Amino acid sequence: MRKRRIISLILVITLVLTLFSNVSIQCEAAPKVQTGITLDCARKYYSVDDIKKYIRLLSGGSAPFIQLHLSDDQNVGIECSYLKQTVKNAKKCSDGSYKNKKTQKKFLSKKQVGDILQYANKHGVAVIPEIDMPAHMGGFFKLAKNAYGSNYIKQIRAKGKDYSGELRISSKKAVKFAKKIYTEYAELFSSCTYFHIGCDEFLSGSKSDIVNYINTISKFLQKKGFTVRIWNDLLRRDNIAKINHKLQITYWSFDGDTTIPSESKRRRKVRASASALIKEGFDILNYNSYYLYFTPSATNCNKSDRDYMVRDLKNNWNLKIWDGDGGIPLKNSRHVIGAAVSVWGEDASGVSAATIYKQVKPLYKVMQKKAK
Repeated sequence: MRKRRIISLILVITLVLTLFSNVSIQCEAAPKVQTGITLDCARKYYSVDDIKKYIRLLSGGSAPFIQLHLSDDQNVGIECSYLKQTVKNAKKCSDGSYKNKKTQKKFLSKKQVGDILQYANKHGVAVIPEIDMPAHMGGFFKLAKNAYGSNYIKQIRAKGKDYSGELRISSKKAVKFAKKIYTEYAELFSSCTYFHIGCDEFLSGSKSDIVNYINTISKFLQKKGFTVRIWNDLLRRDNIAKINHKLQITYWSFDGDTTIPSESKRRRKVRASASALIKEGFDILNYNSYYLYFTPSATNCNKSDRDYMVRDLKNNWNLKIWDGDGGIPLKNSRHVIGAAVSVWGEDASGVSAATIYKQVKPLYKVMQKKAK
C-alpha cells in the first residue's frame, strides 16, 4: 500500500514538473512585439545615408523594422526597369542621387537599395518594401505613360475621373501589370521576410473584385517566400471570411480619417474593426493614425509640437489603443504583433531630412518602450 502511494506521488510530481516545463518553454518561445518606422520615400526623397540613420536608431529595438513606402500618386521612389525609370536614363545629381529626366523626381537606384539591405541586415533591422496598389497609382501611371503611351494607361486605369489614380482590378491586363511590378521588386527584395502591398484608400472596384485582387496578389507574393502585409481599409465585415488569412494587417484607421461625419459613420458600419479581424484569426500591427502618424511640414517641425506628440503618446497610447484617440480599446494585445511610427511626405517639401529625423526620434523611442 505504501509502495503504491509512493509511486502515485512520484507520478503527480512528474506531471507537475512537466506542466511547469511546458509553461516555461511557451514563455520563452513567445515572439517579441515588432517595432518600427514607416518612411515615405515616394513623396519625400531620403538618401541612403538618411535611411541608414533610421536603421541605426532602430537597431537594438524589439524585433525592429523599417517599412519603405516606395510608391504613391506623386512618384515612384525606386528604380523600375519595367517602366524605364533606370539609372541609365536618369540624371545623376551632384549629391549622388538620381533624378528622372521626365518627371523631375528623385528615386533610389537598385544598387543603393542593395546597400541599404546589407546595412540593415548588419544592424539586425528588417526592411519591408511597400509597393502601394491598387490605389495611389499616379506615380506608376506617369512612368507607364512615358514608357508605353496613353493607350496602355487607358487599359489598366479604373474608369471615371474620380478614380484616375486607381488600378482597374477587374481587368486581367491590369492585374498582369501589378504582377510584373511585384515580380521585379520581389527579386530585388528577395532577402526580406515581409512585403507590404498597400491596398489603402481604394474606392473603385466591386466587392468580389476586391477580394479576388487581394487574394491573387498576396498569394502570388507568398509563393515567392514573403509574409504579406496590407493596410486595413479594404477588409470589411462582409468579406473578411473570404480574405487570405495568412495576411498580416497594418491597422491605421477605422474610418480612413475622413472629416465628414456621415462618411465616417458609413465606413465604421462597413469596415472590419481591429477586434473583428483578431476574432477572425488575423494578426494585426498597430499603426494608429492619431498617435503614431507624423506628417512633417514647415510649421510642425518644432520643439513645442514634438514635445506635445511625445507627451500625448506616452500618457495615452498602448498596443490596445487602435481607434484614433477614442473608441473601445482591445481587451488584450495578444494578437497585436507590432507597431510603427509612420512618417508621411505629402507636406514635407522644403523640410530637411535632418529636421524630420529630430522630430521622429523621440516619438519612436517612446512608442518602442510602450509597445509591450
